[in-house]
Amino acid sequence: MSVLTESTDPTALVEAPAVEPCAAEFGTRRGRLQHHIFSLALRCGAFRRERRIDWSRVQQFIFVCRGNICRSPYAARRARVAGLRAFSCGLHIGDNVAIDPMAAMIARSRGLDLHQHVPRDIQQIRVNTGDLLVAMEPAHLQPLRKIIRNAGAQATLLGLWSTPRRPCLTDPYGLCEAYFNRCFMLIDSGIAGLAAAYTEARRVA
Repeated sequence: MSVLTESTDPTALVEAPAVEPCAAEFGTRRGRLQHHIFSLALRCGAFRRERRIDWSRVQQFIFVCRGNICRSPYAARRARVAGLRAFSCGLHIGDNVAIDPMAAMIARSRGLDLHQHVPRDIQQIRVNTGDLLVAMEPAHLQPLRKIIRNAGAQATLLGLWSTPRRPCLTDPYGLCEAYFNRCFMLIDSGIAGLAAAYTEARRVA
């Protein structure tokens, strides 16, 4: 699909690719499929454990994604702005040494500066009882199970706290700017939901 846009030659028109609705909303067709699968699972009662958080135990939030260069650093920075004690890490950071440039650009447009972020692997941090590990995708929960069990920590999915709920926040790395914005908007919403639940639980405790 394409649209006509103006070129530098005022007498000519050139074709430029348009962002398809699927790409803007879910990133990829696979992302759309995952959304429908996990949304159905949620309606059928999945992720109850990830919604039952003992807030009295939570002292800090650790946001987890794969490479720690897009979603989790943005989420941690937004959480700190919301007044939460927050950090981020990745399950497989590989050779990553800095924030993804597109993530940094979109974050800046949304009022956050991530240029100083240095990716960290989850093996580089010590998880404690008071930590709430906040994953971006259901697939991230499985490698976290042993860590959670050994540390006595808790885990959840960020998208369970967003509006609308999005159990799987597909990785925007390498995808279009429109989806980066959509993903970061959902992260913002999830942080607001987490902060509200945490604050309310502390208030009535």
